[in-house]
Amino acid sequence: MSKIVPSEVGVIAVRDIPEDIDPFRVACPEEGVVDLSAEEVAGLPEETRKIVEDFFVADADTGHFPVNKSGPNHLAVSFYVNHSERQPNLKVDNQANGPYFRFRTARFVHKGEELTYTYSAPPP
Repeated sequence: MSKIVPSEVGVIAVRDIPEDIDPFRVACPEEGVVDLSAEEVAGLPEETRKIVEDFFVADADTGHFPVNKSGPNHLAVSFYVNHSERQPNLKVDNQANGPYFRFRTARFVHKGEELTYTYSAPPP
């Protein structure tokens, strides 16, 4: 089980979560996205550019950043999932459609446990 350092941001299970469940299904609004090119992102003010680069992953094929229409003001809690190489309890849902990948639990997650994902695992 992951330990949280009080000054860090993370996502903690508030109840037991069975294996193969989307723990964020109600937190994924279908608001739509705006595709920003790498050139458009580079032209943004530095603070805004950093937020886009930190929270929105560029599409591997187009290089565009799919940004929520409301920007970072309406980020789903899944954006705050931390990295774990050793024992991540989330995996990418390869069956999900849309501009963002979704998570499913890779195993049973206990109440109070931090939800983690291996950032180096490729999205679908």
